[in-house]
Amino acid sequence: MAYSTGPTHVVGDECWLTNSKSAFIFKGDYREHLHLEDPSKKLYRNQSALPPLPVPDLNTSCETYLASVKALATEEEYARTLSHVREFLQPGGMGHKLHQRLLERAEEYGNSSWLQHWWNVGSYLQFRMSNVINVSYFFTFKDLPTGFRNDQVLRAALLTHGALKYRQLVCQGVDVNDRAQFPGCIGPGCATPFKYMFNACRIPLFGSDQSVHYSPEHPNHQHIVVIRKGQFFTFQASEGKDGMWEPFETEWLETQFSAIIRMADSGKAKPHVGCLTGAHRDAFAAARSRMVDSSPSNREFLDVVQSAIFCVCLDDAVPVTRTDTNSALWHGDSCQRWFDKSMQLVIFGNGKAGMVGEHSNYDGQPMVGVANFLLLHERKLIERVNSPSAQSEQKCARNRTSDAPRNISTLLQLSTDSLWDMQNAMAEYQQLVAKHDLSVLPYHGLGSTKIKTFRCSPDAFVQMVIQLAYKRMFGECRATYEPLSMRKFRHGRTETIRTVSTASQAMVSAMDDPNSSAADRALAIQNACSQHSAYTKKAAAGKVCDRHLMGLNMLRKAGEKLPGLFQDPLYLKSKTWHISTSNLSHELFEGWGWGEVVPDGLGVAYSTNKNMLLFNVTSARKFAADFCSFLEIAIRDMVEALEESRSTESKL
Repeated sequence: MAYSTGPTHVVGDECWLTNSKSAFIFKGDYREHLHLEDPSKKLYRNQSALPPLPVPDLNTSCETYLASVKALATEEEYARTLSHVREFLQPGGMGHKLHQRLLERAEEYGNSSWLQHWWNVGSYLQFRMSNVINVSYFFTFKDLPTGFRNDQVLRAALLTHGALKYRQLVCQGVDVNDRAQFPGCIGPGCATPFKYMFNACRIPLFGSDQSVHYSPEHPNHQHIVVIRKGQFFTFQASEGKDGMWEPFETEWLETQFSAIIRMADSGKAKPHVGCLTGAHRDAFAAARSRMVDSSPSNREFLDVVQSAIFCVCLDDAVPVTRTDTNSALWHGDSCQRWFDKSMQLVIFGNGKAGMVGEHSNYDGQPMVGVANFLLLHERKLIERVNSPSAQSEQKCARNRTSDAPRNISTLLQLSTDSLWDMQNAMAEYQQLVAKHDLSVLPYHGLGSTKIKTFRCSPDAFVQMVIQLAYKRMFGECRATYEPLSMRKFRHGRTETIRTVSTASQAMVSAMDDPNSSAADRALAIQNACSQHSAYTKKAAAGKVCDRHLMGLNMLRKAGEKLPGLFQDPLYLKSKTWHISTSNLSHELFEGWGWGEVVPDGLGVAYSTNKNMLLFNVTSARKFAADFCSFLEIAIRDMVEALEESRSTESKL
């Protein structure tokens, strides 16, 4: 999650987005593209039946807020906050005025979410720092089975074919959220994100970005872009609408990838323009403006990249450890990426692989659905390697005629100013990466299966582990953010689960109290988990406080005094996320993550798989490795307390 900074000056022709006439522009409001959600297609058939995001009751939101900040406050701080809230709730006061305005906005956005436009623009499109580290996210994929590893070209072809197949289903309007048809998918919910996944690219503009989405029906939009050693190549990968968007065969994809590797490794190096996408957004906007002004061929290059179905990055790096692989996916070498693409598949020289996602149009959960599909798809494909059907496919592939991959880096005509832009972008990016660290903790032997036997939600249990580890490492508990998908509502994005509570504080204290018994500690853990689960349930119904308070604050009119509630230091403290967490669990993921959201904070991505917990921790203060050690000890101590308590109970 990210928060925006202010816009800066405007120079140059920053408004050029594309030469294509078969594209639409996303400026942050999903309502502009409702016409693309065809209800006759199964993917969108339930869209109109989804409820809009509710506006919570004002008194209930304030009660939830007060309960959430009590654990973070001194008695004096809490008393002051309580006074501010009471003032806010006075009959006829600002709270009720703002709430009425929000109800009116919800009515205006009746076929959508009253939040989505604010959220898309303020949290993403107006965010000015580098998307990398701060916004984009990655998934690390499990290796292929023994016998199929260490083959970059094969892995690239398998994953690419899977992603193209998924895109075909989306273009045809198949319900990719149907669990009966697609095991492991994310299930029913808002389908709006799926039309933004492919043939899409974010565009840097001064102050607030936009994104351009190219029609998948156009014959010129059936290509992918491949990046190798900073060079950009393209080739057609799909049959297009007349061919029902059928992906080209895996052997043919292998042939193209092999040709690209030869071309990139033996050819003359061109400027590594991809580095610009890791820059500060306004710096990138200025650099892009200079590029498009200096040569029509630069615009052609950008249009090819932007309109590609997705990017495939064939890195020559060979990371071995989870930490090295995750770091290479999180940021890697910016020259080897185009971070503004909605989706990038990254395949390393030793066959390890993953995915990088751009965050502005939709959240990570829909992309988990893509990853799930292509990971299962590649495993199905390798089972057929020696089958008659596979041999028939290979024969088909050998008969295919197509142009060789095209090196579109040769289109670039870069001025001296543009070369300086790239030098500056690379230097600043290297400085940004250098101050960050990432560490991975796989904890085997404990997962969702065993945690449930302790009468705890696996997610809540891990959240309490994080609380205990943080308190032990830093000596205090701080505001902790966990997002919850709101896909059950039309155009819903996320709501905040506030982890810190009086129960979590009591649990943390009990765990290190020498006078606490195992039973005391176990009960404290279970109570804290229960309270976290209760908050999660309220959040899922849209009945908590964060997005509501944000909406109220957004509706102040010019000249109106800022209510004391929003000036209160405790309000700011309670939403300064020193611990930013999220749970995405998949048995075929080896890790996933993003960066911290405040300079001295932590990004804690975790998975609660059946028999393993997996943490990916990031920071800008070299906290990550130490925090993983505290996590490991916290898990052991909490499990020990729960098991000892259960053992004592069984003897009674």
